[in-house]
Amino acid sequence: ILCPDGYYTDVGRQEEESVPCVECEVGTNGLYGATFCGAEKDDISELEILAEFYLAVNGLNWDETSGWDVMADIESPLDLTLPSYAGVNHCNFWGIICRNDTNQVKEISLPSNGLEGMVPPSLFDLPALDTLDLSGNELHFDRDYGFGPIGNAKKLEKLDVSSNDIQKFSGIGQAKALRELYADDLYFFTGLDTELYQLPELRVLHMQYSGLRNEIPKGLSQLANLRSINLYGNELEGTIPSEIGDLPKLWHIDFSENDFTGHLPTVAIKNLLDLEKFHVHQSGRSKEGITGELPSFKEQTKLHLLDVSSNSMTGPIPTNFLSGVEDVDQLMVIDLGWNSFTGTIPSELSRFSQMNLDAVRNQFSGVSSSLCTLSGWMDGEVGKIKKDGGNGCDAILCPKGTYSEIGYAKSGSNGECLSCVSAEYAGETTCNGAAENEEKKILDNLYAETSGSNWKKGAYWTTGPICTYEGVVCESNNSNTNEGIVELRLSDFGLIGNIPTEIYQLPKLTKVDFSNNVVDISFDGIENAVNLESFIMSDADLSDLTGIGNAPPSLKKIHIERNALNYSIIPHEIYSLENLESLSIGFNEFGGKISPSISNLKSIQEFWAGSNDITGSIPHSISELDDLRSLVLSGNRMSGSIPNGLGNVTSLRQLHLNGQRDFGGFSGPVPSLNKSPHLHDIDFSRNSLTGSIPNDFLASVRGSTVHDDYAGVSIDMSSNLITGAIPPDFDDFASLFLNLAGNKITNVPTEICDDDDEFMDGLVGSLTTNKCDAILCRPGTFTPVGRQTEINETCTPCSGGESQAPYYGSTECKAVSGERETLQKIYKLIFTESSDDKYWMTDNPICTWAGITCNGDDSDDEGVIEIDLESNSLVADDIDEVSKLFFSLPNLRLLNLRGNDIPLAMDNIGSATNLKLLQLSATGLRDINGISAATSLEELHVTENDINGDFPEELYDMPNLERLYISFNNITGTLSPRIGELTNLKEFYAYTNFISGTIPTEIGKLENIENLVIGQNFFRGTIPTEINDLVHLREFSVYYEGEAGINGGLDGKLIDFAKATHLRNIDVEGNKLTGSIPSNFLSGLDTDFRSSDDNEIVLHLADNMLTGTLPTTFSNIKNLYIDIAGNQIKGPIPQSFCSQSLWMSGKVGEFNSCNAIACPAGYFSPSGRQKEGEDCTRCGALEVAPFLGSYECIVGDLEKAA
Repeated sequence: ILCPDGYYTDVGRQEEESVPCVECEVGTNGLYGATFCGAEKDDISELEILAEFYLAVNGLNWDETSGWDVMADIESPLDLTLPSYAGVNHCNFWGIICRNDTNQVKEISLPSNGLEGMVPPSLFDLPALDTLDLSGNELHFDRDYGFGPIGNAKKLEKLDVSSNDIQKFSGIGQAKALRELYADDLYFFTGLDTELYQLPELRVLHMQYSGLRNEIPKGLSQLANLRSINLYGNELEGTIPSEIGDLPKLWHIDFSENDFTGHLPTVAIKNLLDLEKFHVHQSGRSKEGITGELPSFKEQTKLHLLDVSSNSMTGPIPTNFLSGVEDVDQLMVIDLGWNSFTGTIPSELSRFSQMNLDAVRNQFSGVSSSLCTLSGWMDGEVGKIKKDGGNGCDAILCPKGTYSEIGYAKSGSNGECLSCVSAEYAGETTCNGAAENEEKKILDNLYAETSGSNWKKGAYWTTGPICTYEGVVCESNNSNTNEGIVELRLSDFGLIGNIPTEIYQLPKLTKVDFSNNVVDISFDGIENAVNLESFIMSDADLSDLTGIGNAPPSLKKIHIERNALNYSIIPHEIYSLENLESLSIGFNEFGGKISPSISNLKSIQEFWAGSNDITGSIPHSISELDDLRSLVLSGNRMSGSIPNGLGNVTSLRQLHLNGQRDFGGFSGPVPSLNKSPHLHDIDFSRNSLTGSIPNDFLASVRGSTVHDDYAGVSIDMSSNLITGAIPPDFDDFASLFLNLAGNKITNVPTEICDDDDEFMDGLVGSLTTNKCDAILCRPGTFTPVGRQTEINETCTPCSGGESQAPYYGSTECKAVSGERETLQKIYKLIFTESSDDKYWMTDNPICTWAGITCNGDDSDDEGVIEIDLESNSLVADDIDEVSKLFFSLPNLRLLNLRGNDIPLAMDNIGSATNLKLLQLSATGLRDINGISAATSLEELHVTENDINGDFPEELYDMPNLERLYISFNNITGTLSPRIGELTNLKEFYAYTNFISGTIPTEIGKLENIENLVIGQNFFRGTIPTEINDLVHLREFSVYYEGEAGINGGLDGKLIDFAKATHLRNIDVEGNKLTGSIPSNFLSGLDTDFRSSDDNEIVLHLADNMLTGTLPTTFSNIKNLYIDIAGNQIKGPIPQSFCSQSLWMSGKVGEFNSCNAIACPAGYFSPSGRQKEGEDCTRCGALEVAPFLGSYECIVGDLEKAA
């Protein structure tokens, strides 16, 4: 297999019985499989370097492999040292050019050739390499996506990395010989880095569409040899730096399609004597663009291409404009369009025989007549129109009073300038009232329907040809057209409202992006968008997916994360989109299980559904998705085991299942995933996976021959319940980032802690002692993340040694939790066979135990703040010990034992200094003696118990109480005036007891009270008028005081409640109240509150002795339920009440009658009003019912009744 240490052969192993490994007198530097004696060999051949490159960047799958295919069967660069490869000439490889004299690699040119992965550092060790073109591939140079060790290529002069995966500038400053850098279409999304200024030989800087932002930093003048700078299509802002004037060799500048503002640096431009091309058009700007006047450019003798269009420049064209240009017969291309220039096109430009001048959409008054005969101008159109008898100047600008869609005339039919009275300036492209084509109508309607006048962006919308609209991309390169829309890029434009579905009628539309706007859209008609490929609407207000299943077969991408989508399950329409390749629905509110029908998405490559409310397990059918590359289900409510069938998806590269929010998340063993050769990004953190890591975990990744598979692997399984050792075969990974903190790992094998510069971002190789700490801290030590992250920040020893950190990867020092011991004792004392005891008494952190909530996360083993064991079949015999244990938990804020047979004793409740809420309803309590020691208690529930005797006086000593529930007990005695001391009380429920006496007037001091419910007691006397001062009151109930008003009961008059603004429920039913309903009854209700359809106000006034009539002011209440049956209130009911359709829970509207409120005099019903199946019945001939809401008719004196 391998020659042992101290022995070697040319191939590192014995291949024939007669040719053994040869002993080295100088040793092999401790290496097995040596191919030479002595220290590490330095003279690696260029062929071996190219072989490593070929293996690392997916060589087998390149588009063009001519010459390279000789290496199709190798597994290692060393294979090329075999005799069978003798004579292979790497200079004949496709894309390789060598020096004639030395056969050293001089140039590598492999653009758009299917290269993937990380370029090995050895490539930059090619000593003669001066040109490297890897553009149009999927490459990166290091794990940080910077330029890696490019500085090792000492002769590298030209580098093209356009359209690759480069995201940082780090390392580029070391390429000191570099003369040309092409870095277009990259992903920097940051400012231009000053490390570029460390390239003293740089001639060409070309960075189009690379995500550059912010202002160009100072120091540009350090690039003293710069000839050409192209920063087209980024997001740069600020002013164009005056430092360009310190770069006198510049001949080409392109700062177009950024967001520059301010004036052009006129003084600096004067110094650029070699300038030939200058571009700064900004049709996609979000600000005003370049302002100020046009420089003369009279110093530039070679300038022939100038474009300052689509800005906000003003003033006339200088009369000495371009006066220094020497070659007046060359073609001049000048674009001044879409600014605010004034005056005329000057006659001085007649010195040029050929010029294409775009000056449309300015404020020019006309064109100098001396230009009308220059037949070479405007691609010869001036001469052609003049020859046809027209005005040659129309080919430069349509005169005032005319227009064309392009702002000037062209020869031939339909090319003339059209009459337009409203055309105030020369060069107009629109005319008010002119007919518009259908695509323009659709876009202009979109603008109107989404508050276009208030957009943050949107240059030229409604004013120019649609292909000039900011964010619109057309099929044609001619921006002056009005058709052929293929893309709408309107992200973060400030759209508000509903996107009109007419956009689906744009015949060539392929892509839309409405992200980061406050908009919704219907999918009705999406089938009409027959060419639509991409629908992106992230961070918006999309609310309904109905109709999305009708999308055309062309649709490949749907990204709708972060919207207002609330579905109990993922709509089945989604699963019908068989051609979909990328689906992103994260950060919404999708619930339910993922349907097995997901297997219908045969073409899906990316499925991102994280941070929703998805439940259930991962369907096994997901393993049928052969093209799936990325699966992200993190942050949901899923559970069950992770199906090992996911490992059969050979294309899978990313699998994120971390942070499930339901109890425990994914559980069961760690799957081996041993058949997915490309899977290199795994996150299973914050779940409940158990058992050890399988020895064959990611075996096919570790055994892959593709460098990008076995290198750059990231595995996060932190905060689970994983046990055992890390498999030693993890050493097979070329580079690895592994996070196993917060588990129960018992060993980190030394094999993976060797001098490996690629493990843990190189930290393993950098440490000289305790190298394994870079992976996991040793037992007895810790860091907050469970590992060493910096060379000088070591793992911290625990004072208690391994007793406080018994496993590898501890994130804190902690002894066996005292809280765990307390809960274990509680378990033994109260749990029964019928109790839900999930995870109790296991090794799981106590914060995962059923009913336990902690102040950290589920991985903690202390910090219990809530215990919720309601209705859990708990029974206590030793109630004193149980009570003591519960109240000893130092951080406890909430304790809920409702519905269990555990009548806690309050003797030790003072120890629970943080207890805020205590729920002991229906637990068999007989008293709450000692409760006042709970000084932090804010909410107490002791309903449905057997509490006897007088109202507990201790409760008056608890000023922090906000909610007190003591109903359904046997409490007697009176309510003390001390009740007024509970000024923080918001809710007081004491109904269904035996409390007697009068309601104390001090109850009016409960200034924060919202719910006062003390009915079904034995109160007597009047309702205190002080209750009228309770402005926050929402519910007041004193119903049936005494035995149906016979023994006890309230009398006197009904108070007016005139100061309460949001009172929605009054129940005084079954007492002895007299007098009429006050005329100002509820007169203080908030206007919006009483006028809302949703706020039902309920008045139970039945079975008293109220008289008078119903106040007409009740008609101001939109939704009223009033029960006045069994009183002595006279009719008729005001007619205005009879049209209140919402009253009586909608029965007034349903019956179209006031009988739903109360039966009129002379009628009766068992409930005193009309109900479903219960009409008001007329009294008999000798019977009377003189009042509203009678339950029956009685025999009486008809004359008196009349």
